[in-house]
Amino acid sequence: MKKTLVTAMAVLAAGSSFAQSSVTLWGRMDLGYQHIDMGSATRSGIDNGAYGTSRFGIRGVEDLGDGLTARFAMESSIAADNGQIGAGSTFFNRGSSVGLTSKTWGSIDLGRQYVPMFWPFLWADDSSRWRLSPYSAVQSVQRGSFTRINAAASPVKTAGSLDSISNGIYSVGITSAYEDNLLVYRTPTFNGFSGSVAYGMGAENASDSANKKDRKVQSANLELKKDWGYVGVGMNSKNGSVVSGETQKLTESLVSGMYKVSSSLNVYGNYHTWKLDSAQDLKGKDHMLGVSYWMPSSMVWLNYANKSLDNCNDCGSKGFGVGYHYFLSKRTEVYAQYGKTSNQSQSAVGLNGFNPSTPGQGVTGYSFGIAHSF
Repeated sequence: MKKTLVTAMAVLAAGSSFAQSSVTLWGRMDLGYQHIDMGSATRSGIDNGAYGTSRFGIRGVEDLGDGLTARFAMESSIAADNGQIGAGSTFFNRGSSVGLTSKTWGSIDLGRQYVPMFWPFLWADDSSRWRLSPYSAVQSVQRGSFTRINAAASPVKTAGSLDSISNGIYSVGITSAYEDNLLVYRTPTFNGFSGSVAYGMGAENASDSANKKDRKVQSANLELKKDWGYVGVGMNSKNGSVVSGETQKLTESLVSGMYKVSSSLNVYGNYHTWKLDSAQDLKGKDHMLGVSYWMPSSMVWLNYANKSLDNCNDCGSKGFGVGYHYFLSKRTEVYAQYGKTSNQSQSAVGLNGFNPSTPGQGVTGYSFGIAHSF
């Protein structure tokens, strides 16, 4: 059960005080056995985050009266298998923001946050209570990266801040995740409808116009949540730069949904397109279909995704994921998962962060473990 602390803080040196607020410490821990076959190599062991990233967070709210509330949130990933922070020097790597919310006018938040594009991915993926399992095909094929292909096969030859070339593999990373320095506005909910828009300014302390455009982000979504399910659409645009000073631009769009066939059975899916505008363009699209079945104390899910590139021959990939979760309580569960990605001759898409070293190889993995929320 989430533990809520009510604190009153006074800053005596400044001679001022803060009003009372509600602060919640929360988190998730996930550890299990995982075996990965990357085609030319295998590895196995006790791993963190095979079901969901271990993390802890702090969030708080203060009622300002007249329907206005102040809020903050900070979240950090944890490598629970060795106790380290999960993402290098960025301590609150999974978000740090502060904002105001009004029952009448909606909310506005500033800081490191998910872009609005993320939420249609999340709410139309029913791979367990936590959603977006790393073994879900949404993660392996659609969000692990937009593409990992043989650099010689790509029409884009010069890597920039939105892409990279390493060991002969050309990668374009996702933008539908956290972004720094983001301003997000979310509308109130009207009969199940809500929407969000976000804007992130360019690189800080940039001295020239090309670099000022680097990391500039624009994103929006429109969502409908009803008893029968969910429908969402989203778009995202992010700028980057290459060594020559040219500007890259990665744009994507998504339509997704989940339908509750019965109290136990859900079907869900999405259609996702993206394009990297550089000196030469790289275009791709992917789609996903899935099903989940919920029982009184357990659930099973499976999904499939297919990615194709419009202007890169034999650069497509496919992914499949399936999982079973047994709920020991509202906070604790045990699970077993299996996932597989297959690649055409010029593609090298991986699974749960593990990638094939050679294009054309696939990755297969399975895991079982225990997860706890607090």
